[in-house]
Amino acid sequence: QLAGKEREKNQGFDFDSFIAGTIQLSSQHEPTDVVDKLNDLNSSVSQLELKSLISKSVSREKQEKGKANLAQLEALYQSSWDSQFVSGGE
Repeated sequence: QLAGKEREKNQGFDFDSFIAGTIQLSSQHEPTDVVDKLNDLNSSVSQLELKSLISKSVSREKQEKGKANLAQLEALYQSSWDSQFVSGGE
């Protein structure tokens, strides 16, 4: 029965040894070095997020301006069209 359990353990992924290995790896590096790298990564990610937010808001602004311009153009065309018909009918 014990041998069966051991066999199951070997077939599955051994989280304990994986975590132990990760801890060993991380302790080999200088902790400050790792922290610095993580900080750099965090700041670059947040900068990227900021850039995408800005570009999204800019494109949304452009869309809204475009819609407003279209509405103005339609109104202009409509009024000129109406005035043409009115003057033509008289």
